[in-house]
Amino acid sequence: MAFSDLTSRTVHLYDNWIKDADPRVEDWLLMSSPLPQTILLGFYVYFVTSLGPKLMENRKPFELKKAMITYNFFIVLFSVYIFLPSFPTLAGFIILFY
Repeated sequence: MAFSDLTSRTVHLYDNWIKDADPRVEDWLLMSSPLPQTILLGFYVYFVTSLGPKLMENRKPFELKKAMITYNFFIVLFSVYIFLPSFPTLAGFIILFY
């Protein structure tokens, strides 16, 4: 009896949740229901915790030092590119409130 009540409440909650969904995204990939996202998430957790370590246990780790330096350099450049246009406004607020 308790399981049946829990199931009916869960279905009712799901129906109310889906009723309020945006109809424009209904045909998008992974947006038709929570099932595809749940399967993908379950596979990810399985891969990270079980399959991935088994596949990599006899392999050398990747050498990513140069790739990380390059990535960090471009992230810094992008951050400067985003920050500079907002700097005059930010400086004006600082002077105004100082």
